[in-house]
Amino acid sequence: VGDTWYTKFGIAASDNLYEFTDGVEQKDKAYWEAIHTLASLDSPNEEFTVIKAGFPNYYEILAYINRVESIYNVTESNLHFAFKNIAPDPYVFLTIQNSQENIDTAKQILEGMSLIDQTYNDLGFANIEGEEAKIKAIHDWLANNIRYDFTYEKKKAIIGLTEGKMVCTGYTQLFYLFGKNAGIDVEVIGGVGTNDDGSFSMTDNEHIWNRVKLNGEYK
Repeated sequence: VGDTWYTKFGIAASDNLYEFTDGVEQKDKAYWEAIHTLASLDSPNEEFTVIKAGFPNYYEILAYINRVESIYNVTESNLHFAFKNIAPDPYVFLTIQNSQENIDTAKQILEGMSLIDQTYNDLGFANIEGEEAKIKAIHDWLANNIRYDFTYEKKKAIIGLTEGKMVCTGYTQLFYLFGKNAGIDVEVIGGVGTNDDGSFSMTDNEHIWNRVKLNGEYK
């Protein structure tokens, strides 16, 4: 693998990230409301739960699904989504299917997020002074306490915390979520790496990683 990484949208990994129409804050809020709604159910009672934030096109919906599955779904189970037009609204709405599998996954996501928050508090990251010191402490703890799973079977953050193994997705999730708790400007980038000759394919060398804003610059 070469030294240059490219995002899944084919641009060099620098300060160029996909930006959602109208931002992402409202979409994330609607996502968590839907997850809490699903987790409150014991069994399916409707066809779907709507994430009440519209998307202008299907491309943005797919990008957003990739975002939440890469960042917020800390379990090994994927959520199953669908799309819906709700007249007369011109936007497309993302829905989470009200299947028993999704209900169980939503409950696991909330349990996992609770464990991540508790671990963050137990490790005392909040008591560390200075952004750079917090970033280094989080990075060093992850590097020293969780092993890379070279079987590629244990991928997500919750497995990393409970079993001590995960792959790049889990490291990225934990660094992002710990970092957000610490007030760090942290983002997630998913993409691919170049081959030795500098070429790259959007299906080879898949990777996901973090960048942080420190002293006004992303690193």
